Amino acid sequence: MNYLQRWEQYAPEAYANIRLFFMAFYILILKDKEDENGVTYSFGPNEDHLGALWLDKLSGEVKELQETPTQNPQAFFQGAAVKVRQYWKKGLFPEKTCWAS
Repeated sequence: MNYLQRWEQYAPEAYANIRLFFMAFYILILKDKEDENGVTYSFGPNEDHLGALWLDKLSGEVKELQETPTQNPQAFFQGAAVKVRQYWKKGLFPEKTCWAS
């Protein structure tokens, strides 16, 4: 029996909190279109629940075009915005990427 199984057996409430703490947060980021001014990306937990953002190629400004239909849409936008800006600083605009923690 590993330590998580012991927590689950002997302290189920604590185990639930531990599971939440160790759960990963994943954001799928897909390029929709690109022109000389900017790039539009879809982003969300999976391809069935996507929002949209636009990245200005000149300034690096990121605008949310559509919220992700999830319980915490702002967290998805912030993670996706950070990731596409990291690529923008390198002059890159990938077709597909992700942000995970």
